Amino acid sequence: TQANLCRIRQQWAEAVDYCISILRAQPGNQAAHSLLGDIYRDQGKVDDAIQWYRMAVDLRPNPSDQAKLARLERERALMVRKM
Repeated sequence: TQANLCRIRQQWAEAVDYCISILRAQPGNQAAHSLLGDIYRDQGKVDDAIQWYRMAVDLRPNPSDQAKLARLERERALMVRKM
């Protein structure tokens, strides 16, 4: 909850720190992986977001993370084509 609140407030470093501390204690915490994807997506860091969403989906596939991952992969493919 604290990490998501920091994300909403655009307190990126604090949000990441909360998630990382959760992952140190619970490496398989799918929600923390997914939230890191959200944090990086919100900052426009597409590659980092994709990485975290992939890990979340690998841990526990769910429609929300799968949709976010697919959307960012399409976005990245379009960016690559434009280059």
